Amino acid sequence: MSEKEQLSAMLLELHARCPTLCPAVVPAGCDDRESGTAMLALSRDAQERQALVSLLSSARRAATHCALTDRETPEQDLRFVAFWQLDAARATYRLTRCAFVCTEAATLLDVPGFLQRFTKPGSDTAQLTALAHLFCRANGQQEHGAKALQARVWLQECASLAYACQVVASSCASWTMLAPDGSRLADPNPNP
Repeated sequence: MSEKEQLSAMLLELHARCPTLCPAVVPAGCDDRESGTAMLALSRDAQERQALVSLLSSARRAATHCALTDRETPEQDLRFVAFWQLDAARATYRLTRCAFVCTEAATLLDVPGFLQRFTKPGSDTAQLTALAHLFCRANGQQEHGAKALQARVWLQECASLAYACQVVASSCASWTMLAPDGSRLADPNPNP
């Protein structure tokens, strides 16, 4: 089985475990948060970027619920996130949608940040347990979320699988970033 086939199988397992709130798998060089790559690549000029900012500000004011957990969330606690789909067979990383999510969901989507935050000695176990319960509920895994330890273990397994997918994806050939319509996005870091 090739590396891309193994990655495809791992991604299928991850999405089966986490159909709603799935930790993001971001290959090296594709993090859309580094310079707003996704949004900047979709905007052709300063005028479009300003229009995008206005649109996002308006949408954020209108949003009242987390797009992933459906929890009522105050505007100041909503985070704008881009959702990307990794296709190992085609070596593409396609923007599928953008949404506002609660702070907790944003934390669970960010695998490196999550692992860095909760693998330190003395990390907040109560906060981790609350996140684990939310993660289990959002993904329809009530049996794993019934007990605190089970919920944390299941979250750890899923976060570890997402991180493993990210490591494998980062070792593969370069990825082509695509817009939702399938068109190629401009390289955010072109080589001079």
